Amino acid sequence: MHAHDGIDALDAVSDRPDGAPADEMKSDVQESDGLSAGAARHREAGRHDGAWRKIVALLLVIAVACGGVAVGLNWNRWFGDGRAAVETEGEAWTGNEDTYTGEKNTDTIDIPGFAAMDLKAGAVTQSVNLYNPERNTCYFRITLLLADGTQLWQSKLIAPGNGLHEIELTQPLAEGAYQDAVLKYECFSLENQTQLNGSDIKLTLNVLA
Repeated sequence: MHAHDGIDALDAVSDRPDGAPADEMKSDVQESDGLSAGAARHREAGRHDGAWRKIVALLLVIAVACGGVAVGLNWNRWFGDGRAAVETEGEAWTGNEDTYTGEKNTDTIDIPGFAAMDLKAGAVTQSVNLYNPERNTCYFRITLLLADGTQLWQSKLIAPGNGLHEIELTQPLAEGAYQDAVLKYECFSLENQTQLNGSDIKLTLNVLA
C-alpha cells in the first residue's frame, strides 16, 4: 500500500510542468486572463474615445459652417456694406440746359459745357448754372479751376436731374477775363461710385465789377 501510494504521488507531481505546484499554475492562468481582459478594456476605451473625438470634430465643423452662413446672410444688416454714405448736393434742375457738343472723353454721358462763365468780382458767393442732365445714369462732381491749376470750387456728387444755382468760391477774384479756366467733370457710377470717364472743358471766366 505504501509503495502504491508513493507511485500515485509521483505521478501527480510529474503531471505539473517544471514541477510547479497546482496552486501556482492556477494563479498564473488567472493573472494571464486578468491581463487579457485589461488590455481588451483599454482597447475598447481607446475606440470609444476616438469615436467621441470624431463626433466632437464633426459638430465643430457644422457649427462653424452654420455660423459663417449666418454672418454672411446678416453682414449688411449687422455691419453695413462697408461703403461710406454718398454725400450729394443739388436740387431738381429747372434752369437752362446746354449740353457740351465739343470734344469729350465719352459719348455715353451728356456733359453741359460753356464757352464762358460770368462771375462777380470781389465775391465768393456766385450765381451759376451747373447741373447733371436727367438722362445721365451717373453722378457728377464738378470742379472749377484757373489755368494755373488753382481750385476755385468743387461740388459734392450731383445726381442726374439735379443742379446748382449758387456756389462758394475758395477765394474772390479781381475784375478781368481769366482765359483757359477749366470746368472739370468727373463721373461716378450710381451703384457703387466707381469712377467713369469725364471731361475737362476750357472756358473764359468773365469777372465783372
